[in-house]
Amino acid sequence: MSDESFPDFTGRIVVVQLATPQVSFALEQARYERHLGKLYLIGRQVANPQHPHWSDGATFYIAPEQLSFFAVFDSLQAYLSRLAEFPSAPPPIEQDKRRRKWFGRGE
Repeated sequence: MSDESFPDFTGRIVVVQLATPQVSFALEQARYERHLGKLYLIGRQVANPQHPHWSDGATFYIAPEQLSFFAVFDSLQAYLSRLAEFPSAPPPIEQDKRRRKWFGRGE
């Protein structure tokens, strides 16, 4: 049985997570299309203001079997405001003082 009903992503941002390599990016104008009999999720990469990338604005063709998951945001504004809520770099890892003392490097 083949289900050819596809979600309507009109006006939405689709953030995809690839299985390998494990990377994620956001797509605008996302849609499913068939090319040469094969199904692809197609969309233009949205620029992340915190991390500019050479492929910003490029159109990606992703085979569904390459996806781990995808998340859908209602608008570009919703996606960008969510990005702005998170720091651009992960917080530094605080070392355990007991471990540092154990190895002779702590107070």
